[in-house]
Amino acid sequence: MEEAFLTLAEEAKYLYAVTHVERIERPTPLEFYRDYVSQNKPVIITGAFDHWKAMKKWTNGFLREKIGSRDVTVDITPYGKGDAVQGKHFVKPMEKVMKFSEFMDFIEHKSQAQGIYYIQHQAKWQFSHRICPRSRRRH
Repeated sequence: MEEAFLTLAEEAKYLYAVTHVERIERPTPLEFYRDYVSQNKPVIITGAFDHWKAMKKWTNGFLREKIGSRDVTVDITPYGKGDAVQGKHFVKPMEKVMKFSEFMDFIEHKSQAQGIYYIQHQAKWQFSHRICPRSRRRH
């Protein structure tokens, strides 16, 4: 069984071997689906959210003020590759609960960190009422 997983991991490298990720400015839905989604091709889309008020309003300071004292679940990986095959093992990120402001200290390099810290587990309703007071909480 182990040999089968190693073979699968090795062969999968060739399916997803991307050496360059294209950057494009706001594609149409058709272009995005046709040129990227249907081809399973990664892309970085720029300018898509420039018109959002949050892009100017949601500074690090604003987020610290609004949700800095809230507990968040932070994933930590040595190289940013969580939920992935590494060598002979499928690895998951370490999860740690901390205050959002503590997480921001790592992001802003105010605290020394070993590994890559990121948030991916928070439910939308946890913070929406604090950041966007007019939003309605839906559970």
